[in-house]
Amino acid sequence: NQAGFSPHRDRQPHTRFDLQRSFYPEEGEEEVGRQQAKYVTHWVALTDATPENSRLYVIPRGFDPDYLGGDDDFDDDKHCKETSLNFHGSDGYRNEKYSDPLTRALPTKQSYQNIRALPRKAGQSLVFTHRILHWGSKGNPHSTADANGPRIAISFVFSDEGFEAPYVKEEYFGPCHNNIREAEEEENNGDSKKVKSSAPWKYPPFSIRLLLVCAQLLIYH
Repeated sequence: NQAGFSPHRDRQPHTRFDLQRSFYPEEGEEEVGRQQAKYVTHWVALTDATPENSRLYVIPRGFDPDYLGGDDDFDDDKHCKETSLNFHGSDGYRNEKYSDPLTRALPTKQSYQNIRALPRKAGQSLVFTHRILHWGSKGNPHSTADANGPRIAISFVFSDEGFEAPYVKEEYFGPCHNNIREAEEEENNGDSKKVKSSAPWKYPPFSIRLLLVCAQLLIYH
């Protein structure tokens, strides 16, 4: 992928309450965002991700005023206008000229120094929460670098069911208890006490896996 992708968050809860619920509460920690997120992305580079063939960029939480405050429903180019944003700030309200989340995170020339580039070697990975603003740069079509092939990566999402339900029913991942245990007991002359390994979880059937692939192709089309 040398086309890159635009700045975004992986998930945007609709209200401040939903945003708070997207993190696990911890004893003594009242500020939302200091807890473990209920939704995280694991991004794995299958090829080198470099400045020449597209790499990830992020704005760390500490430099993103909307990481904890949330974004407005009108955060897109079609609604650049004077508006009352009632989903920001410690007091819950503020009135200002409309701007998108990236512009609010980068209000000055100096603030661009807060952007972090995250190159990765093949096999290396990144883990980040649903609130991190991130994007992929466009590859350099004129690069003469030896390994300037398309950047290839795969991502896995982990979500608490209470925040976002899985696309695949748990029954499709059901453990293969009977066959595995019977085979292990047979190897141990029927002695179930010598069965050491727990039953593994099976893969979903091919039709379900194919459906997930098709869904992802539609999402990224």
